[in-house]
Amino acid sequence: MIASIILNDMNRSDLAAYGYRSWILQDIGEPFEVILNLFNLREDYFRKLSAGAHPHCVPIINTFKPPQFFNVSAANNIGLHYASGKYVVFANSDMIHSSGYLRLAIEEMSRHGLSYLTGSRFNLSPKQTESLQDPLTYTLERPFDLELCAATISAPDRKS
Repeated sequence: MIASIILNDMNRSDLAAYGYRSWILQDIGEPFEVILNLFNLREDYFRKLSAGAHPHCVPIINTFKPPQFFNVSAANNIGLHYASGKYVVFANSDMIHSSGYLRLAIEEMSRHGLSYLTGSRFNLSPKQTESLQDPLTYTLERPFDLELCAATISAPDRKS
């Protein structure tokens, strides 16, 4: 297994659906796993979202009783317990990643001798977020890349 992506969701499932879906559609030529730790009763929903995952993706969904206080670090450690990848990615479950993100991240980690990373953020504007379609409409043939490219193109220029 080349990589383990660890995601956690307690009460943001509507947004986590997009992040989860973007990870299981990563375009990479080696086996990888997406470990989703759910601290809610949405397992059936995420199992449906696993349909059409990249052939090299192994989705792993763990469900736990919701805690009174949610601790992301503790949840990440639970995910790490299940991880078997050479590289580990700790990512926010509500962030969408382009289909080539994992491939590029692994290249960088390999180049610099790193073993893990915390997933970077890519924010869509409110208008772009509202225009997202149902998570299941995004597939290997139609990944999130179009929306992410549009977000990059329309991002305001920064003056140095």
